[in-house]
Amino acid sequence: MIYRGKLVREDIGPGVWRLVAVGQSWVLRGAIPPGLAGQAVEVDAEPDGRPGESMGFEMSGPVLRVRRVSAG
Repeated sequence: MIYRGKLVREDIGPGVWRLVAVGQSWVLRGAIPPGLAGQAVEVDAEPDGRPGESMGFEMSGPVLRVRRVSAG
């Protein structure tokens, strides 16, 4: 599935990548190109687990397993 939003790096623990869109955000897991931080991106990803069940150590929202990230 394709998700669109702004790629944000947060300094929580060892660091967290987040995709932020209007009214929602997701924690990203996988290879994230650091050069795209702060930019509008398109993320090809799948939800990690069933809705409402997957949260990582950062406890800050649903998690997406990333296949690809590109400037959008």
